[in-house]
Amino acid sequence: ASFDVVRCTNALDHSHDPLRGIEQALRVLRGGRPVLLRHTRNEAEKNGYAGLHRWNLDVRGGRLFLWQQPSRGGAEVDVVAVLREKGLLEAAEVRTTDAYYAEVDSEGVGKGDWVEAVLWRRFMA
Repeated sequence: ASFDVVRCTNALDHSHDPLRGIEQALRVLRGGRPVLLRHTRNEAEKNGYAGLHRWNLDVRGGRLFLWQQPSRGGAEVDVVAVLREKGLLEAAEVRTTDAYYAEVDSEGVGKGDWVEAVLWRRFMA
């Protein structure tokens, strides 16, 4: 492991296997270092799975989820649970946040539209 931080913004939803991408990002980090993720919430669903939009990222119960519609394979993955089971994750901070274009007095456009996650690489003995 040789990196201090990995950052990915609005790209994992376009990949064939986003969980593997997150796992690999954690593997190249030094122990105790973060992967920073920022993605549009449920982007594939919003775009009807058009083009390269394959996956949705969402926050449920303070945890990061990847999911697809049943017609697309129906996968649903609790990312935090899987990464902990694999011994890669020390801690996770996951939340929704407003889009940069969200206006306070709008009709909610852009409110809670982004997923932000900080996934801390486990220290290895």
